[in-house]
Amino acid sequence: MLLPGAGVGQPAAAGAPGARSSLTASPSGRPTEAVALVGGPRDAPRARAVLERCARARPVDLTGRHDLVATAAVLSASAAVVGGDTGPLHLARVLGRPVVALFHAADPARTGPAGLPGAAPARVLAGVADCAPCCAARCQRPDRRRVCLRAITADDVAARVLEVVAG
Repeated sequence: MLLPGAGVGQPAAAGAPGARSSLTASPSGRPTEAVALVGGPRDAPRARAVLERCARARPVDLTGRHDLVATAAVLSASAAVVGGDTGPLHLARVLGRPVVALFHAADPARTGPAGLPGAAPARVLAGVADCAPCCAARCQRPDRRRVCLRAITADDVAARVLEVVAG
């Protein structure tokens, strides 16, 4: 399960669509069993950007199709959930699903999934940038380049997904 959304006022929580699309293949390059994109109506453009970049796998786009209860049901059925510092990621954690949390700029010690209830494994990948962590809605760097969005690779995420799925 991929969560393409950023959350309200947190564009850095989403990461780059290209990184999300490359996660739809396994580390060996073979397509994964099944991947779905989940989020609200505001996440649909980002989900489309992920889908446009998918070379091998074709995830199912469920963005904007479910209310909170139905989204919880979809998350509950997931083998693992990958996403930024968003409500659905934290919901998946509380529902006992393994999660891989991508904290590009946000501070995982402040808002990460580790302190939430849930026995399933949780892994956090944090961005590495001189300006991180930050919780700014807009990049505060003078050049406005979100270097924090480039620090987490698809290979790193795929490795963490394999870890959490293995237990």
